[in-house]
Amino acid sequence: MPNTFQLALDKTAIELAPGGSDQVKITIKNRADRTEEVAFSVTGVDPSWVQLEHTTRMAPALDEADVRLTLRPPLTPTPALAGRYSIVIHGEATTSQGNADQQTLALTVRRRGDFRLQLGAATWSGVEEAAYPVHIVNDANAPLVIRLEGEAPNGQLWVKADPYRLTLPPGGEGDAVVTVRAPQAVTETRQVRFTVKAQGEYVLQGGLTEAALARSAAADFTQLPRPQLGLDLEPAEWRPPPATAETLPPAIPQFRLRLTNPGPDPVGIEWVGQGAAQGFQFSPPTLDLPPQGQGQASLVVQTPPLPSGEEKVFDFEVTTRILSGLAQPATHAGRVIQRGLPPPPPPPPPPPRWPWLALAVIVILAVCLLVGLLAVLWLNLGR
Repeated sequence: MPNTFQLALDKTAIELAPGGSDQVKITIKNRADRTEEVAFSVTGVDPSWVQLEHTTRMAPALDEADVRLTLRPPLTPTPALAGRYSIVIHGEATTSQGNADQQTLALTVRRRGDFRLQLGAATWSGVEEAAYPVHIVNDANAPLVIRLEGEAPNGQLWVKADPYRLTLPPGGEGDAVVTVRAPQAVTETRQVRFTVKAQGEYVLQGGLTEAALARSAAADFTQLPRPQLGLDLEPAEWRPPPATAETLPPAIPQFRLRLTNPGPDPVGIEWVGQGAAQGFQFSPPTLDLPPQGQGQASLVVQTPPLPSGEEKVFDFEVTTRILSGLAQPATHAGRVIQRGLPPPPPPPPPPPRWPWLALAVIVILAVCLLVGLLAVLWLNLGR
């Protein structure tokens, strides 16, 4: 059955801000020679946005009738999403199914509001790097896709955002962390100003996008020198105890080491000895120092043997090699004064030999006398 009426709109496009309103006149053009009752329905937007003057309207035969349609995208409690909507206005005769017509109205809801970029700290300090919290608030009535980046003058800092890309719903909030890192260590405190930039786009209803305003915030990074480790060596100079003839083996030079970490980060070190000595034995050979903590070790310095009675000075230096953490190595000089053992005492003189000779002479004389007496006795008995 052919349509007996047509719908016409006095405007085909409307642009509104959330909370605004506008009206569209819908005209029923009845071509039939009888009165038609037309029922209306509206699709394409939330029904709460739409208000029809009449949901049904009688159109006289071969005449026209008007209906007012009011559109009001909401501002509260939640603003209408920005973008383009295709609204379909459908009219159908109540007396005959299929006797219908429809028109399309383009509605554009304007974007309102923007986004805010907030830095959680305007200044921070560190030896090598620092982290700055970033908070973004999307005050607009459209989803926001935002990209974060940073820059420092003359490449004095590396600036990195994590995450570097955020997607925020209308009225939503998001967080990121911007980390700055100095490519080189410094020997004196210096301050570098850098900039965090946020740029993105709004994703509008209907597949459209709209560039967001760029936002930026400046912050300062105070780069500190690496903390200096503190090293104590006890004793600073080692001397052997007084030597005696029984001093064997020679005394061994021994030292105590105490290392202090004044920094906020843990540090791992390895001991290194340098100097004229033959060797250095550290126990333990490495140390792990907690933040603002201490560690201890012992040192044995090996010296070459010296000729008897000779004294010699061995200057040496103990250094820490940084294995992990941020710190400046410590160095301490020491000294060993070593002596050769005294010469052994001379052997005692042999006992004199004359007592033995006298004893031998006496024994020989006694034997001779005894033999003589026996001979005389023998002669007398033979007579």
